[in-house]
Amino acid sequence: PTPIANVATITEKINQPRYAVIEKRKLYVTNNNTKSVEIFESKMYPHMATNEVNKEVQEIIQDDNFIYVRNSLFDANWNDISNNITVLYNKTNTIVKNI
Repeated sequence: PTPIANVATITEKINQPRYAVIEKRKLYVTNNNTKSVEIFESKMYPHMATNEVNKEVQEIIQDDNFIYVRNSLFDANWNDISNNITVLYNKTNTIVKNI
């Protein structure tokens, strides 16, 4: 098997990254400390945009032209009590709705 090589290290706009996904030449990274999703171009990795979710962001998946981000909200005992999903439209890099 071919070994995995480190091709780049991204430090700009990254603050406690949780999950990442690539869709249509864009890299989406959930940034838990800033409660945002950072968007980078996926070839040379320049920063393109920030989407402020204003909730803790966790897992992220892509499907066609949409990016789905699971939001977290914890109670006093650190139980995850959130059931919110933030939906981003990858053509405009904008949040289109919360479900």
